Amino acid sequence: MEVESSALVRAAEDLLQLTRELKEMWLFGPLRGIGEGEGEGKIDEDSKKVGEMVDTLLKRNSGVSES
Repeated sequence: MEVESSALVRAAEDLLQLTRELKEMWLFGPLRGIGEGEGEGKIDEDSKKVGEMVDTLLKRNSGVSES
């Protein structure tokens, strides 16, 4: 019984370590070398487009007409 419970504890610790590593990879992303970018400014363009779309939706839902 003691061996099985220690194996269960070890498995739970391994799962916690795995989820911690997944969270870190999700938050920080992979490390890149010098000169390696993510689309070279494409993210900025995409974020502006998303912001404009959100503004449009908010205006539409609040009843304010666009000019």
